[in-house]
Amino acid sequence: QEAQASRKVAEIESAAIKARFAQMEQRVQLLVEQQDELIRAKTAIDDERRGLRQQTDMQQQRLIIFQADLEHYRAEADNQNMLIGQLTEAQSADHESTRQERLSWRTRETDLQQRVTKLRRELEDYKRRSTVEQVRSTTSREEEFLKLRLQVQRLENQATVDAAKVEEAQNQQKDLELEWPQIEAREKT
Repeated sequence: QEAQASRKVAEIESAAIKARFAQMEQRVQLLVEQQDELIRAKTAIDDERRGLRQQTDMQQQRLIIFQADLEHYRAEADNQNMLIGQLTEAQSADHESTRQERLSWRTRETDLQQRVTKLRRELEDYKRRSTVEQVRSTTSREEEFLKLRLQVQRLENQATVDAAKVEEAQNQQKDLELEWPQIEAREKT
């Protein structure tokens, strides 16, 4: 009986040891799984850290490029401002030149109009003289008529040329007057 009791005790202890061993195996398995998870997590963290480091490096490179671009654009803006100043000065000079040219064209137009008026008066005088000469002289009538006709023709041609010049001057003045608001608008900008 003692042997049976010892055997039962031994079986119970053996069963308890087996149960503890199974628990220990489960714990070991859990620890291995946890260790695997920790390794995976560490690898993920390392990968993320590498990715962040690469991102930081790329951002630093972008920042360097951005700063270089910024300096480039600042220099370009300074050049543009200098160019705007030069263009403003040139525009002011051009404005003054245009104003002087307009005055010159107006003076020329007035002169040409006076000349055309004078030539027309002369033409009328020649026409009247021609008529008077025709009445006075019947013998040299044809000859005088031809001379006067040629003179009239020449004066008419001259009047036509001068009228064309006046028209051209008027057209140029109109062009300048049309351009004038644009020039003033450019000066305002």
